[in-house]
Amino acid sequence: MKNTSKIIFTLVIAALSNQFAVGQKVTRAQTKTNGFYLWTTNANWTDNTAVPVSNIGDTYNSGGNEQIRIEKYVTRNGSLSFRNIGNNSKEIVVKDTLVVYGNMTFDANSYSLKLLSGAVLIVFGDFSAANKVTLDNGGLLIIDGNMTLTGGNQEYTDSNGGVGNLVVTGTISGNGDTAAASADNTTLSTQSTGIQDFVNGAGVTPLPIVLSYFKGVNLKNEVKLSWETASEENFDHFEIQRSFDGKDFEVIATEKGNGFTSEKHQYSFTDTTPEMGINYYRLNAIDFDGSSEIFETIAVEVAPDFSTVAMYPNPNNGTELQLNIPEELLYTAYSVTMTVSDLQGRVVTTSEVTSAHVSTTFDQTLPTGIYLVTIQAGKYSSTYRLMVNQG
Repeated sequence: MKNTSKIIFTLVIAALSNQFAVGQKVTRAQTKTNGFYLWTTNANWTDNTAVPVSNIGDTYNSGGNEQIRIEKYVTRNGSLSFRNIGNNSKEIVVKDTLVVYGNMTFDANSYSLKLLSGAVLIVFGDFSAANKVTLDNGGLLIIDGNMTLTGGNQEYTDSNGGVGNLVVTGTISGNGDTAAASADNTTLSTQSTGIQDFVNGAGVTPLPIVLSYFKGVNLKNEVKLSWETASEENFDHFEIQRSFDGKDFEVIATEKGNGFTSEKHQYSFTDTTPEMGINYYRLNAIDFDGSSEIFETIAVEVAPDFSTVAMYPNPNNGTELQLNIPEELLYTAYSVTMTVSDLQGRVVTTSEVTSAHVSTTFDQTLPTGIYLVTIQAGKYSSTYRLMVNQG
């Protein structure tokens, strides 16, 4: 057993495959609370059913063959425990960041734990594992409490492969690989001062990149996007992505980040070519090392501006009508039509609008009265009153 105030161990481990079974549990970017994806929020999982938090086994959904994979910044406000399922064929794989505000326990023959390169697992509590725990090259496991490794199924590979880091603030017992490691108190601060501040602040200081907000507003057929970061670390740039169906996104611009900063920073971008209707936007944050995180999608509706439509002459003699409509109405995915009807709803004439100037000659002279002229583009329309007076 070894007592320390903060011990950082360098572990030599084998390289691991980054392939997982179809049907795995995977976190995804949907619901956020103060910059975090919560473990217990159903929308954060691909089948909209959150994994339990205690006695996690092989029956939490109908498939029973899940690998739990953490691909975003996920927090668990409370402990996590994994029960004996008779074998250690299943894994919880951390690819991005998992923060547990409580104890983390793995029974023998339960899930194995695997941290991939660049992954971070922080446990603000005790960590106990009687099953396999694997730290990949560049992974970081931080335990703000005691670490206990027991059981015949628990193992580290201590030859060949890359280097990973283990940080423990309490005591360590079991497993010769950890007990034999030498202390190095400089590694964590060298890797990431932001993570060091986060751990020293008991999880209050935000981890690298926290997005405070992301919003958009329609400004006369342009969309202004604005967002703010609370902190940035190792951060290169944003990709601004747009979609017209909410599924297929394309990059329309990039915005340079601020690298390493604990201060708030505001960003903005104006999309001058949105489509009429609903436009979907999202941010892809890309670090200097090429890793990235896509944040939640927002929707901004761009409605046509009918305020510049001109109709003349009005009053009218009932033989001919002239209209001028804004050209931007013609450059949309919608067809534009003009319909003239009387007050009883009877259609006098309808035609497709293909130019900004419309000249319509009525088949028959319209009787004296009030008529409605409607310009329609998709679901958007505007109606104007036409007075016919034959003198």
